[in-house]
Amino acid sequence: MSSSTTPRVRAPQPARPAAVPVSRRTAAVLVVAGVAGLLMLLWPLLLDAPAGERVDPPFVFLVLLPVVVAVVLAEVSEGGLDPRVLAVLGVLSAVVAVVRGVSPGTGGVELVFFLIILAGRVFGPGFGFVLGCTSLFASALLTAGVGPWLPFQMICSAWVGMGAGLLPRRVTGRGELVLLAVYAAVAAYVYGLLMNLSSWPFLTGVYVPG
Repeated sequence: MSSSTTPRVRAPQPARPAAVPVSRRTAAVLVVAGVAGLLMLLWPLLLDAPAGERVDPPFVFLVLLPVVVAVVLAEVSEGGLDPRVLAVLGVLSAVVAVVRGVSPGTGGVELVFFLIILAGRVFGPGFGFVLGCTSLFASALLTAGVGPWLPFQMICSAWVGMGAGLLPRRVTGRGELVLLAVYAAVAAYVYGLLMNLSSWPFLTGVYVPG
């Protein structure tokens, strides 16, 4: 008698949930923060000033920092961030601040986004957004890098962390590694483009407000 063997079919693995879930309130705050950050980068195009008049960037710290605090409070109020996750946020912010000092983009390699992208992937877009802001702020204090460029660095790095958390969570295994590698390469170039956009009116010398 000949016996036939039935091939085993692997059951599809369920999507891996985010360690820090994003509620509707948090999603709304993230959208507001994203729009505010985009306005930060495009504010020269929205300004109508007389020719020859000196134009200084707005005090974006007054807008950016309350938005970051609002994101944290929104997640805490929804039970998304417990004390342990807050502790992880503090530790990762400190680690990124130290790593940034020892890897200042030499040879085009920057280790800052390594932890931000991985944390955003594991803990979700809300955590990635907050970590991008707090880690760049902490590193600026550590390296005396506080200046008019800091708010732009904070919001752009926050987008990098949030984007990592928004990647499809059903992708696992080697596919996930490829996905993160591709995202990291694309996000690095987008970050550079956005930072150039933040300073182009002052570097070109031919900018006319409005």
